Formats: sequence, structure tokens, C-alpha cells
Amino acid sequence: MEVRAIKTAKVTGKCDIITFTLMHVKDVLKNFHFDSFPEQSILVISGKILAIAQGRVVSIDQEGTYRGQTLEKIVKKEADTILTEKKGMFMTIKDGICIPNAGIDLSNAPEGTAVLWPDNPWKWAVQIRKEIAKKWKVKNFGVVIADSRITTLRKGTTGVALAWEGFKGVEDLRGTVDLFGRKMRVTHVATADNLVSAALLVMGESNACTPLALITEAPVQWTNEKTNPRAGIMAKKDDLFSSF
Repeated sequence: MEVRAIKTAKVTGKCDIITFTLMHVKDVLKNFHFDSFPEQSILVISGKILAIAQGRVVSIDQEGTYRGQTLEKIVKKEADTILTEKKGMFMTIKDGICIPNAGIDLSNAPEGTAVLWPDNPWKWAVQIRKEIAKKWKVKNFGVVIADSRITTLRKGTTGVALAWEGFKGVEDLRGTVDLFGRKMRVTHVATADNLVSAALLVMGESNACTPLALITEAPVQWTNEKTNPRAGIMAKKDDLFSSF
């Protein structure tokens, strides 16, 4: 598997994300001497650039407010659930994902703004994949909308897939056996999240301006079935951390 970051123009406002994406993918294919979008590849797209292209940006003044609302109020409006608050940060659930501040981010946002999470990332994963298939006549490939998150009691960020299409984003290993013949009872592999983590290593988290990445020869299960948006979500009653 090889992961290539795709440098793009800076996006600071609403734009046609499909045209933008196809243009830069075409350039990177040419630069790496691909005749077409390669089979068994995955295009990773930053959720932040999708959100900015959608206009999911709010102005924040020097006092940290938006139209008289504090960032705290915006978080509470965007979040599905508020779990905890610590040092002005909120741990929330948004679209079934545990994430600080409902995914709202001030980094890599246009000056004086905060970027919300993208609207309906599943729809856009499907649409972008459809347009790539149409343009390059490719069959076995995927698209994933990416973001970063923190993990309990661990420093640093890892990847999280907001949406994916074209491959199995979660691999169910229950019923298979381990090296010693024991049957696996609970194990699932977070394939989409792991791919995002790999992509973030080359996409960067600061000023690299590489919101796209191309993963070639990805070791995943390809599918043309429409992905269920709940595919990666665990019920709270089954979640070990929910007992804390």
C-alpha cells in the first residue's frame, strides 16, 4: 500500500468541491504517470475542505463569539449530545462519533472563523465516487471523508472516517479463529479509520495544504453496495467507555 498526499490550491470559501477534487486528482495522476485513476485505490478527502466548500463556516470575533453567541453555544447547537466539559472544551457526540466540540475547529480555518463539520458527508462520498467512476471508468475503488480526533488517555490525534463508499469500512472478524484456534467473539477492524490515520501522516495537520490523498493497492474488501451510515457506529449499551 502506498499513500500519496495531493497538494491543492487553498480553499477559503464556498466552491464546487467535485470540480475542485477532480481537477487536482487529474494533476496528481499525471504527475505520478498514471494513465487513469488506479483500480484498488482510495481517495481520501479532508472533511474540513468539504465543510468550507459547503459554506459550513462561522465568523468568530475577537471575543470568541458568533453573532453574539459564544463558541460554547455554537458547540451545544451543533452537538447531538454533550458528554463532559473540561478547560473550555466539550466532549460531544456528533453523527454518532465521539468528538471534541462537535467537530468545530479553529485550526486551518480562514482568519476570524471556525469551521463546522461537513453536512451529509455520506452523500458527498457517494457523489464524488460516482463522478470519478464516470470520468475514469474505474470499478474497484473507494472514497473516504476524513477528519482527526483524540483517543481516551492518549496524546495526539488519530484518524476518523466521517463517511466512506466503495469498500468495507469495518471488517467483522467474529467467528474467525486466531493463531491458536480460538474463535473471535467481538473483534471488528476499523478499516476506514485506519486508512484515514495512514493518510493523515502524509496530509499533515498544519499548513501543508494537502487536503487530499491517494491510497493505492489498499488491502480492503471492495463493494458496490451502498454503505449504511451507521456501519461504523457502536450502540452505547455495547460501548465499554460509556460505562465510565
